[in-house]
Amino acid sequence: MIRKLLIVAVSAAMLALVSIGAAVAIGGPALRKAFEERHVIVLGDEYEGPTTTRQFEFDAAKMLVIDMPVDLRFERSDTASMEVEGPQEAIDDLVYENGKLGFSKGGKAKHASLSVVIKAPRLLGLHLDAPADVELFDLDQENFEVQSAGAADVTATGKIAKLRLESDGAADFDFENVEVTDASVEINGAGDIELSAKGIVDLEINGAGDVTLHTKPAKLNSTINGIGDVKHAY
Repeated sequence: MIRKLLIVAVSAAMLALVSIGAAVAIGGPALRKAFEERHVIVLGDEYEGPTTTRQFEFDAAKMLVIDMPVDLRFERSDTASMEVEGPQEAIDDLVYENGKLGFSKGGKAKHASLSVVIKAPRLLGLHLDAPADVELFDLDQENFEVQSAGAADVTATGKIAKLRLESDGAADFDFENVEVTDASVEINGAGDIELSAKGIVDLEINGAGDVTLHTKPAKLNSTINGIGDVKHAY
């Protein structure tokens, strides 16, 4: 699935259009449709070799930054580990330092379909600089955030006291099945957000997107400068 996403070269140009008020007003529907269809351009050669796996010592105290396309799965566990599966050449070229997972300098012109499985007591947050399909299971923590600059699909379950979501690319964030107290949501690119938050919810839509609330918040602050709606489904 992730092969269909890869590098979102066209998204950068679209984001520039979104930031211009006149362009949004005149060409909004077409612009949003283009985002949601996730037009992508695949750059570089593909890594080769038989499929293999590699283990990393996962640092749960740092936000995870990923600058390559991945399928990511997180499961809450008492111990911390990270396993990556993909073509041998790509696995050998991986680097994980200071919370950032990516290819070495020599591998940036190539791409691969990689699967990442993380098991840890918590996941501090995600910064996705490339397309990603993400599944987060059984989160149970005070704070969590996702920042997405590429095309991302993120689904989650669990419980979070304070949640922050930011889409600067083209993203779908499904947090309907997460018990959230307070939430902050910012859409600067394109995004559809599903949210269940009972406390204070701050929403800001500067691009194109819809936010669906599945729980009535105690207080809702919303600012819509682009194209979008806040839907109440409770």
